[in-house]
Amino acid sequence: MSKYIFLDIDGVLNSEEMLNHKPFPKCRGIMGIEKSKVKRLKKIVEATGAEIVLTSSWKKSFDTFKRNGYRVTQIDESELANFWAEELEELGYFGKYLSNKLYDQKLRVSDTTSRYERNPNYRGNGILAYLKDHPAEAYVILDDENFRDYQSRSAIQDHLVLKDYITLLSDNDVYKAITILSNN
Repeated sequence: MSKYIFLDIDGVLNSEEMLNHKPFPKCRGIMGIEKSKVKRLKKIVEATGAEIVLTSSWKKSFDTFKRNGYRVTQIDESELANFWAEELEELGYFGKYLSNKLYDQKLRVSDTTSRYERNPNYRGNGILAYLKDHPAEAYVILDDENFRDYQSRSAIQDHLVLKDYITLLSDNDVYKAITILSNN
């Protein structure tokens, strides 16, 4: 059986503070991803062998990127400013950006919960549906939002490492995640 890290991006691997960094990260109009946080994620993967399953709103763009054979529709750099963030998401740009950031640390997304969610505001239901089709030895949820169905499901609470969007993924969170995934 597998081990899974159900990963949110915003508030876990990035924060609004990144918008103040100069130069602005080349991520096509969204907040970037902090390399130091990806390194912490890597520690969890290396210690446990867990696979990364994307629960973040970034999953839509990642799914498009994957469906297109890990390619995005090429647009001239001068034309990018004419596109809304939602349009770039539809083209897979954010999925490519995420993949590249993870790949820099030899990490990859193995799957997303997209097809398991009826409503993106109920991530817990999507995670539990995913686990029905992909039984897990252990799993952890890294998120900065405490969705209503996280609170109402005891199966979720014991596996949740809830972040706040200011501290992001900390060394203490890495320890908690490894502990949960190691069933200790």
